[in-house]
Amino acid sequence: MGAGWSLKGSRRPGSSDPSGRGGRWLLLGAVLATALVVGAFVVALVLGRLAASSQAAAKQHSNVLRTSAKLLVEVEGADSGQRGYLLTGNPSYLQTYTLVQADIPRQVDTLDALTGKTEQPQVDRLRILVAQKEAALARSIEVRRTQGMAAAVALADGDRGQVLTDQITAIVLPLVQDSQQQDMSSDRAAGRAGTAVLVAASVGVALAVGLLVLLIWLIAQRWRLATARRDAEHARDQLLKSLSQQATHDALTGLPNRRLVADRLEQALLRREPGRLVAVMYIDLDGFKAVNDQYGHARGDEVLLRAARRMRAALRPADTLARVGGDEFVAVCEGLTATEEGHAIADRLRRSAAHTLNDELALSIGASVGLVFTAPYEPSTPDGAQGRPVRLAISQLDLDAAVEDLLTSADDAMYEAKRQGRGRLAVYDVAMAAARHGRREDAAALRQAFDAGHLWVAYQPMVDLGTGEVLGVEALLRWTDPERGPIPPARFIATAEDSGLIQPIGEFVLRTACEQVAEWNTLREATGRPPLTVSVNVSSRQVSRPDFCGTVARTLAYGRLTPDLLCVEITEQVLIDAVGAGTAELEQLSGLGVRIALDDYGTGYSSLSHLHRFPIDVVKIDRSLVAGLGHSERDEALVSAIIGLARTLHRQPVAEGVETAAQASLLRAWGCQQGQGFLYAEALAALDLEAFLLRRGAGAAPLPSPRSTPAPDRSGRDPAEAEPA
Repeated sequence: MGAGWSLKGSRRPGSSDPSGRGGRWLLLGAVLATALVVGAFVVALVLGRLAASSQAAAKQHSNVLRTSAKLLVEVEGADSGQRGYLLTGNPSYLQTYTLVQADIPRQVDTLDALTGKTEQPQVDRLRILVAQKEAALARSIEVRRTQGMAAAVALADGDRGQVLTDQITAIVLPLVQDSQQQDMSSDRAAGRAGTAVLVAASVGVALAVGLLVLLIWLIAQRWRLATARRDAEHARDQLLKSLSQQATHDALTGLPNRRLVADRLEQALLRREPGRLVAVMYIDLDGFKAVNDQYGHARGDEVLLRAARRMRAALRPADTLARVGGDEFVAVCEGLTATEEGHAIADRLRRSAAHTLNDELALSIGASVGLVFTAPYEPSTPDGAQGRPVRLAISQLDLDAAVEDLLTSADDAMYEAKRQGRGRLAVYDVAMAAARHGRREDAAALRQAFDAGHLWVAYQPMVDLGTGEVLGVEALLRWTDPERGPIPPARFIATAEDSGLIQPIGEFVLRTACEQVAEWNTLREATGRPPLTVSVNVSSRQVSRPDFCGTVARTLAYGRLTPDLLCVEITEQVLIDAVGAGTAELEQLSGLGVRIALDDYGTGYSSLSHLHRFPIDVVKIDRSLVAGLGHSERDEALVSAIIGLARTLHRQPVAEGVETAAQASLLRAWGCQQGQGFLYAEALAALDLEAFLLRRGAGAAPLPSPRSTPAPDRSGRDPAEAEPA
C-alpha cells in the first residue's frame, strides 16, 4: 500500500509531441519560403542588371546612329557648300562649307568613341577619307582661283570628288544600319528583361504573400495544436482524477472505499506516536435489508446517504469514514489519548446512525458497532481477563497484515454486538480473539474432514402421524472425527457458513440424498410401496447463488429422482436474505416442481407475509413449540394456530420433535398429519434407516444394503454434468 492514491498524468517517455513537430514544420516552412523569396529577388536583380545593360547598349547604339546620320548630313553639306562656291563664287557658300567641314572631324572622333573594336577599321578609313575630302576641296578652291570656275567644277565633279563622297557614305551607312539593328535588339532585350523583372518581382511578391499566409497558417496550426494539447491534457487529468475517484471512493456516498481506508489506516499506523492509540470501528446498519425488501433499493440508497452524512458529522475532521459494503462502514480514528475517547466516538457513531424513519417508512434503522484499538510501540501482552480490550501491537515490517488484522478484528467485534442484541457497541477482546482462532481451526478441520470423507449424511424418517407409515426422510449432515468422535452440527454448520464451505458441502448432501432415496425408491417400487420423499436443508448462501436452481436440476437428473420427491427446507432468515436473485431462484425452483418448506416456523420473525410472497409448500412447526404440547397452553395455542393458518393457506403442516404419543394425538386432532421425532426414530445412517424401513414394512421384500456414502467429488465438477440422465 502506498501513501497516496491520487493519479497524476505524466508524459510517457518517447511519446510524440504534436506542438514540437508543428514547431519543426513551421521553422522548415519559414526557411524554405525565405529561400524562395531571396532567390526570386536575386533573379529579379540579375534580370534588372541585364535590362540596364541592354538599355545602356541601346543608348549607345542610338548615339552611334545620330552621330553617323549627322556625319552624313555634314559631308553632304560640305559637298553642297563646295559646289555652290565653285559655281557661283559666292563667299557665303564657302563660309557654310568651312563651318560644316570644321565639324566633320569632331563627329568622326565621336563616332570613334562610340563604336567598338570591330568597327575601328571603318572609323580609321573614314578619318582618312574625310581628310582626303578636305584636301580635295582645298585644291578645287585653288583651281577656281587660278584656272577658273569651269576647271574647278570639273575637278569637283570629277571621279575623285564623287568617289570620296561615295566611299564616306559606304562606310557610314553600314554603321547606321548595324546601329539600327542593335538598337532594335537592345530594345527587345530590354523589353524581355523588363518583363522578366516584372515576372520575378511578381513571383517574389507572391512568394512573400504565400510565406505570410504560410506563417499565419502554421501559427494558427501551432495554436490549435497547443490548444488541443491543453484540452487533451485537461481531459486526461479529469479522466485520471475520475478513475482515481472511482478506484478509491464509493460511488453512492462519495466516501472512501475499503482500498482507500486500508491505505489511510496504514498511514495512521506509520504516523502513530508513543502513547497514542489508533481506533478502528466497524459499523453495520441493523434492519437495512428490510428497507430494500419492502421499499426498494432507491429508498435504501437514500437511507445509506443519510446514515453516511450523519456518521461523518459525528466524527472529527481528521477521522476517516469509509463504506466497505452494502450497509457496512469503517471509521479510522488516530491520535487518541485513551480508550474512553474511542468509546465516546464509537457511541456517537452508533447513535447518529440509529435514526428512525417511522414517519416515512415505519421502520427503525439501528447500528451495531465493533471497536478495536492498537497501541503503537507497545508489545502485546496476553490478557486472560474476560472482556478486557485487546491492544494490538503492530510490527513496522508487517503493515499489510496488521491492517487486515485490525479490520477483521473490528468486524468480529461488530458481529459480537449483533449477537448481543443489535444496536450495541462491542469492543474486541481476548475472548473474541480466541473465538476467531477457534473458528480458523474449525474451518481448517472441517475442510480436512470434507476432503477426507469424514462428513456423511444421516436420514430421519418423516411419518404419517396416524398410521406411522414412513412417507419420507430428512437428510441431515453429520461429522464423525476419527479422534474427537461426533462433532455437533451446531458447531460446524456455522463454521461452514463463515468459511464458504457450505456451498460444496451443501451440494454433497443434496447429491448424496437424491441418489440414496432414488435407489431406495427403485426397490420400493418393486415391492409395490409408495416412493419416499427427501427433504434437504439449504442456506442463504446457496439460495442466493444464481445457478442454484440449475444445480438442483442437474443433481435430480443425475440421481434419477423426480422433482416432486425433493423438498428444499429453508429458514425465515433465508427468506429475509433472499432478496433479488435469491427470490428468483426460489420461484424457478418451484416452477421446476420442487417443493419448498419453511423450517422452524414459530420462532424468529414468523411473518405471515412470507407465506404469501414466497412459493412455500410446507410449514414445519419448530420442535420448541411441539415440546410444550401438554404442558403449555401458550405453545398449544400457537401450534394450533399455525396448523390452522397453514391449512387455510393450503400449505402442508409438518411437526418437528414429536417425542410422545400425546403430542402426536394432539397434532392429528388439529389437522397435522405428518411429523418427525424421537417417538419414531432419530437421524439414522443409511444402513440403520434401511433396517428401520424393514421393520416398518414387515412382509415386504427385504431391501439390499445401501451403498456406502461416497466421498465428495474433489474435482469441483458437478456429477450431473459428468453423467447426464
